[in-house]
Amino acid sequence: MTFPAAPALPGAVAVALLCGCGATKQAREVQPSGFLGSYSSLRKGNGDGPLLVYANPAADCRK
Repeated sequence: MTFPAAPALPGAVAVALLCGCGATKQAREVQPSGFLGSYSSLRKGNGDGPLLVYANPAADCRK
């Protein structure tokens, strides 16, 4: 028993995978919404990374 759509299936899967990998963009400026209450523990990011970064100084990343 064969299916008429079986030969087209690999091509359809390939197209779906290639189209699913679109580029994303980050905002280059934002206004605080008040959700956090205090934004004083955030520092500015650099380069193409996030605009604001939080790093817990007491965190032990070696664990």
